[in-house]
Amino acid sequence: MLKLNIGCANWVEEGWIGIDRNAPTNPNILKLDVRDRLPYKENSVDLIFCEDFIEHLTRTEGLAFLKECFRVLKPTSTLRVSTPDLKLQATRYLRGTDFLTPSLLDFNQQQTDYDWATAVPGTYQITFPCEQMNILFSWWGHCWVYDEEYLTQGLLHTGFVSIHRCVVSKSNIPELCGMDRRIQEDQLIIEGTKP
Repeated sequence: MLKLNIGCANWVEEGWIGIDRNAPTNPNILKLDVRDRLPYKENSVDLIFCEDFIEHLTRTEGLAFLKECFRVLKPTSTLRVSTPDLKLQATRYLRGTDFLTPSLLDFNQQQTDYDWATAVPGTYQITFPCEQMNILFSWWGHCWVYDEEYLTQGLLHTGFVSIHRCVVSKSNIPELCGMDRRIQEDQLIIEGTKP
């Protein structure tokens, strides 16, 4: 069974092939920029998992990436995409409450000597909803952030069917259960199947 973990950083589960253009040397990870073409034949891949990756591509690159996943997946195979949820973050911003998720609270606890006026990415505490929204859009190389409607439309346009939102670490596909490393409640996780 050929299973790809795209945008895996330095983490790859046993039995999976990791792909990341910035991965440190690791014999289980292909150092590859998937904005080019995936090095697999049409209809040759059983599963694709990508977590916190698609938001690092521009809108055009993201849609091309979905098409490339569709090309290499075998019929009846599944793509699982996990990415920050724009709608959830925007709702939190507009409410002005609960924007500090458990992961951001942990991030804040790691920071010391905080001065919001002089802080740079990765060195300060997140205090205001405005900071959280700007971080979502501009830090860590984020280029395009999705909500469920837009990502679903991209998958439909590409040809995927049976598109549905998933709960963290849960899937109807046993090999995808427990794959999520980011277990925050602010993730948008969607699976689609190639017919």
